[in-house]
Amino acid sequence: MAVKPLQFTFAALSALILSACVDSQQLADYENAQTDESGYQLIDVAFVQHLDQILNEDREVDASDIELLNKEINALVAIPTAENVQACAVVGYGSKPCGGPSRWLIYSRQVTDDEVLLPLVERYNRLTEQYNQQEGMMSDCAMLEPVQPQLINGVCAAGSRHLSE
Repeated sequence: MAVKPLQFTFAALSALILSACVDSQQLADYENAQTDESGYQLIDVAFVQHLDQILNEDREVDASDIELLNKEINALVAIPTAENVQACAVVGYGSKPCGGPSRWLIYSRQVTDDEVLLPLVERYNRLTEQYNQQEGMMSDCAMLEPVQPQLINGVCAAGSRHLSE
C-alpha cells in the first residue's frame, strides 16, 4: 500500500477510523487509490487480511505475526521529524496483561498518515491482548505514566506531562 504523509484524505476512511472499524478490504481499497512513487511506504494488504482473520475468527496468535506487524508499524513511523510540536502525536501501543498499553508510540503526522497508522496500531493492540490471554501472560500491572509529545531538535519525543504544568 502506498502512503505519503498528509497527501491523501478519504472521508469514508476518516469516518471508519473514528469508529475504529477499518477492515482489510478498506485498506486494500486505499492501496488501490494510491500511485507507486518513490518515498512511499508499502503495506502488505495480504498480511493485514491474515491478521483480520486471526482477530475476527478468534484464531491462535503467533508471536511472529506480532513481531512482523510491529516492524510494519515502526517502518511507517520511521524517524518522526516535524516542524512543530503540533505535528507530533502519541498513541498507546501494545497491551499489558493486566490492561492498558505496554508503551507509548510517538509519531509525526508530517511523516505518518493517521488514517493508515492508527488502524494498524489498533490491530497490534488487539493481537497483543489476545496473545497475552492465550499464553496466560502476567505483568506488574503498573499503569504507564501518560506522556505528552514534545519536539527535540526537530524530532518528536515523549515528554512528561509535568513538563507542561
